[in-house]
Amino acid sequence: MKKKVKNILKPLKYLFLVVCALGIMADIFLFKSSLGFLILVIFLFWLLAVWLFEFSAKISFYLSLGFLSLIMLMMIFKVPVVPGKVTVWLYLILFWAVVQQLITLLEDSKR
Repeated sequence: MKKKVKNILKPLKYLFLVVCALGIMADIFLFKSSLGFLILVIFLFWLLAVWLFEFSAKISFYLSLGFLSLIMLMMIFKVPVVPGKVTVWLYLILFWAVVQQLITLLEDSKR
């Protein structure tokens, strides 16, 4: 069942990644208030992209480091509201990276 769904969604994997990237940028820079449902939907697109591209935890950790760097740059240039939104995305992506790493460790320990 899992492979069937993956084969159906495989041609759309770039679409999920682009929608995720554009959604994160729109949430950070365009929307004034934080919309919880939008964050959840975009995060689900990220999870789909990770699953379809078979990203390792390293990709999520690198993305988290990118968000952390973005926060520091925004603090230096005194962008007032945006670092709070970037922090939300930092924590979500970092959380998923840790979950991916734990799953990998559990799979390796079973072998």
